[in-house]
Amino acid sequence: MRSAGLLLGLLLAGENVVHAEPKTDDGAAAKPPDDESRELERTNTAWLLSEMAVSGAVVGTIFVLSRDAPDHCDWCKSNGFDDAFRVSFLSSSPRKPGVASDLLVGMVPALTAGALMAPAFSAGRHDHAAQNLAIAASATGIAVAMALTSKDLIARPRPAQFHGVLSETIAEGNPDERFVSFYSGHTAAVFAMASSTATLAYMRGYDSAPYIALVGGLLGFSTGLLRISADMHWATDALVGAVSGTAVGIALPLLAHPRKRSPVIVTPLVGSVTGLSASGSF
Repeated sequence: MRSAGLLLGLLLAGENVVHAEPKTDDGAAAKPPDDESRELERTNTAWLLSEMAVSGAVVGTIFVLSRDAPDHCDWCKSNGFDDAFRVSFLSSSPRKPGVASDLLVGMVPALTAGALMAPAFSAGRHDHAAQNLAIAASATGIAVAMALTSKDLIARPRPAQFHGVLSETIAEGNPDERFVSFYSGHTAAVFAMASSTATLAYMRGYDSAPYIALVGGLLGFSTGLLRISADMHWATDALVGAVSGTAVGIALPLLAHPRKRSPVIVTPLVGSVTGLSASGSF
């Protein structure tokens, strides 16, 4: 609740910031500074809060509906690709990577918040910090909702269930964990957080963007590998989770919050040739 209140306060404060338009000596509007070219569309408080509310409501609804987990498999066969990965990466103590994957997913949101807020605060743009967090949170919520829906619609046994060793994993004693392997929600969530953070960093022009993309990719890859080592997911589960999470993380900022385009400025050309020139972003 405290973090939600902080985010709301930052969003509301950001709407009250007034930026004076720079002027040249002759009174004409000057070229906006580079910071202004990093503004995104649809970042007002009402829109962002509505976006987060819808995302949260969808996740909550699906989570409630998915309490009745499948009690049988619809996709009941394995394949050579998944079997080979399981043999290569299965841990001798599957519980350890299972716990590690849970801890990693719990740690990534804090890293995401730091990566999005630090450059915004250093630039004096508290409003950008709040906007960044809201957009990344919405993207992650959508990615998680998609994964939960898939688990219910495509009842695939976890590899440990398939091989009769579920009692050796962190899913021991939980019958609801038997047939919800496809696809990896952990992997989808981390890749959604990582890709949305990197996308926003590039859109805002942060110098840290390449490093955010690299670290985010490593965290996502590590999460998927840990889930395979924990015998909780097949390799294809992790791959689909990575693709879906990345797709949502990139698509939401780019499509719902594209960078604002500079207005087209038409000015007369005075000289040997009379005409008009147009400049701006298209």
